[in-house]
Amino acid sequence: MEPDKFNNLLVLAKTNNPAFLLLFSELYPDFINTLKILDPKVRSSELEFCAMAFLNFSTKNIASYTFVSTRAVQIRKNRLRKKFAIPSEIDFNGWMRERLKYVHSNLSVNHKHLTVQV
Repeated sequence: MEPDKFNNLLVLAKTNNPAFLLLFSELYPDFINTLKILDPKVRSSELEFCAMAFLNFSTKNIASYTFVSTRAVQIRKNRLRKKFAIPSEIDFNGWMRERLKYVHSNLSVNHKHLTVQV
């Protein structure tokens, strides 16, 4: 990944720029696709929120960047926990980062499986 694109992504997130999700989708397409598989009706605002969690922004940072209260961010996290069946004892941001690792390991397994069949 190009450092300039990643730095630009952070600037877009911190300024609540609508282009944030577009660039994030370009840089992490597997993450977005995984969330869409888990819930095909996931809204773009929820994807944006999950992307910020994936980038490990704190509740306070997300609140600041999106111009909402920290309580609103906590409520949204709880709703997304329910939507994606994330247990309360699991770190929300960590769970989001694990989705990308899961996709890559799953692709490796599928690729190895396909190689064996050929």
